[in-house]
Parts: sequence; C-alpha cells; structure tokens
Amino acid sequence: MLFSIGRTAIGRLAATASATTFRRVVASGALAQKKLGISPLGDGVLVRGFAAATTRTKAAPKAKAKAATAKKTTAAKKKATATKKKATGTKKATVKGARKKTAARKTRKTAKSTRGRAKGRAKATKAKPRRRKALTDEQKAVLERKTLKEAALTSEPKIAAESGWSQFVTEQTKGKPETATDLRAKMGELSAAFKQLPDSETQRLQAIVEQNKAANRAAYKKWVNSFTPAQIHDANKARKRLKRKYDIPKGFAKLIHDDRQPKRPASSFVLFTKARWASGDYANKPITESAKLIGQEWKNLSAEDRRVYEDPAKKDLDRYEKEVKSVLNLSVKRADTAS
Repeated sequence: MLFSIGRTAIGRLAATASATTFRRVVASGALAQKKLGISPLGDGVLVRGFAAATTRTKAAPKAKAKAATAKKTTAAKKKATATKKKATGTKKATVKGARKKTAARKTRKTAKSTRGRAKGRAKATKAKPRRRKALTDEQKAVLERKTLKEAALTSEPKIAAESGWSQFVTEQTKGKPETATDLRAKMGELSAAFKQLPDSETQRLQAIVEQNKAANRAAYKKWVNSFTPAQIHDANKARKRLKRKYDIPKGFAKLIHDDRQPKRPASSFVLFTKARWASGDYANKPITESAKLIGQEWKNLSAEDRRVYEDPAKKDLDRYEKEVKSVLNLSVKRADTAS
C-alpha cells in the first residue's frame, strides 16, 4: 500500500515537471519517501517514472503544435481558395461590368445618331423647296418631243430587202463605203445593170427576197411581243401625236401592227356601206360618186331600216369595250368610241 502511495506521489510530481527542474523533482521525491517512511527503491525507478512522464509531457505539445500547424495550413488553404474565388468573382464582375458599360455606350451612341438623323430629316422637311424657273414654250416642246419619242418605241428591227431591185443594190454596194451623193450618181449604172440581168439571176434574187420577207415577219413579231399590248397602244398614240403636232417623221407615220390589240368596232353606217358595196349596185361607178350615193341612201333610211345595222353595231361596241378593259385596262368613251 505504501508502495502505491509512493508511486502516486511520483506521478503527481511528474505531472508538474514542466514547472520544476530535474534536480528539484528528484529531491522532492526522496524527501517524500523519507517522510512517509518508505524505503528507497533506488534512483532507477524514480528516473524511469520521471522519464516516461517527461516523454508524455513533451509529446503532447508536439502533437498539439502539429495539429495547430495542420489547422493553420487548412485555414490558409481555405483562405487562399476563398481569395481565389473572390478574385475570380471580382474578375467576372469586372468583365461583366465592362461589357455592360460598352453596351450602354453603344446604346447612347445609337440613340444620339438616331436623334441626329431625325433632326436632319426634320430640318430637310422644314427647309423651303427651291423654286424652279418656269420652262419656256420651246423648252416644253423639246421635253414633250423627247417623251413622245421614248413612248413611240422607234427601235424596230431593221428589215432585209423585200424586192429584187433592193437586194441587187444591197449586194452591189455591200462592203463599199460610199457617200449618199456617190450612191445617187451610181444608181443609173446599177439600174441599167439590173435590167440586163439574166432570168437565172433574177430568180435567185427573188428567192432571197422571199426568205427575207419571212425572216422580217418573224423578227417584227418577236419585237412586238417583247412589249405589252398597253405599251404598243401608247406607242401608236405617241406616233400619231408626233406626226400631228411636230410632223415627225417627215414622211408617212407608220403605226405598229399588233394582232393583240382590240379590233375597233364597226359603226352602223360602216355596216350599211359594206352591205351596199357587196350588193354590186355600184360596181361600175367611180368610188367618189358611189360614196355620195350610199351616203344619200343612208340619210333616207327609216328608223326601222336603220335598226338592222344599229343592233349589230351596238353588239360590236360591247365586244370592243370588254376587250379594251381586259387587254388594255382602259375604258371606252361611248361618245366617240375612242379609248
């Protein structure tokens, strides 16, 4: 029992070893043994017990230091990670903010540009239009002629020779550049040569002429069909006006022939005249005299006899009105049946 008490005392002393030196612990242990009347067990037991206690006492701070170091390392890692995340978030926020600023800047520029254009349009609208000088009568005439010529479609395809004489002159002058004066002087020689041509040469020229006529008809029809019926209608009106008002061309005003154009209606008098010519009563009389006599007969007809020609004329006029509306998209004036 006393031995156990001694060991307990030594253990307590070992626990407080950090506060005393090695010599004080040994002295205290020996003194305690003497007071208790315990026989000394030798310095070896006391030293071994103290060494074990000292070892345990030294190991505990190391473990604690190691744990504290590990804890600090973990905390440092967590802090570094948090700092990195914060830096990444800050960078993203900075980029996002920069993008927002750029977008806002662009929006402001666009709005400013739009306002500038709107102001420019407003100024242009408010600006007073320039007064143009009034055209003179001559300038108006020049402008009208130009407009009519453009509408007249004067670009018909060139036709090949359609007579033996024309074909002969073309062959004789082809590739020989001559002035108009030289050609007129040479016409006498060509005419004499043409009259002396043998029959075989005349037949050859005539065969070429027939081919030319067929080619001319095909080319002309293709050219006409390249325009709409309404364009051909306007072109013929322009040609008539050019001839009537400005005498263009100097010769005969040729109108464009188009089978697609609505055929003009025949009046009751025209139908009566055709009927009288077909009867043969005026076959042996001059045309002028026959025309006067037919006109007198028309005046002497009764209302019932005229109705024979007026009814077909009215039907023909109805047909013409429908065709003009569908083909030319125009309306017919009943007064003069003109479109």
